[in-house]
Amino acid sequence: MALVDGGVYDNMGEQYLTDIDNRKKRDDGFPKEIVQPNEIIIVNSSGSEEVSSQWRLKLPFVGELFGLLRVINTLFDNTTTTRRSFLFERFVDHRPDGCFVSIERSPQYTAATISKTTKDPDVAQRASDVLKLLSGQPKEYWDDLAKANTHASTTFRGLGDNRTTDLLWHGYLSAMCNSHVVLGYPLPGKVPSRTDFLTYVQNS
Repeated sequence: MALVDGGVYDNMGEQYLTDIDNRKKRDDGFPKEIVQPNEIIIVNSSGSEEVSSQWRLKLPFVGELFGLLRVINTLFDNTTTTRRSFLFERFVDHRPDGCFVSIERSPQYTAATISKTTKDPDVAQRASDVLKLLSGQPKEYWDDLAKANTHASTTFRGLGDNRTTDLLWHGYLSAMCNSHVVLGYPLPGKVPSRTDFLTYVQNS
């Protein structure tokens, strides 16, 4: 298993992983022990840019700064969205296998979506198993969790026990459910509780 942070190469880090064979052809000195992965899990912790009021643009001097920040955020959103679409097409064709874990999606989103579209009975069964596992809470509960975490501020200050717990719990559940539905990873018998994660955070 290789873990790659987006800051190593680009915002998502996936281009390095999907282009290794071509790099070896172009560079005789490319390390032989680095091989093309047969499976990729992309974790995207950035929410998409939303429509919002730009009243700050009216402020002298400060408005220019906010305008520049908005342009940068829009460029970032457009480039990552395009690359995710490209990767999705490759994952569908198994070049390589892979799935996404996204902060703006609820843990049950992938299972609910795939259950309506897949023609593969095994995938449909795995999606059904995930929806059953998460049925202890209504869909609105999981949607609200994703919405709150999408808008969590990235700062140098501590997030606090509750926000940290929600982010970790959400990320864990999404990775667990998506990798089960798409890649066939094992699914535990019950959902790890938020209380378990809160205890872990408080004791860390």
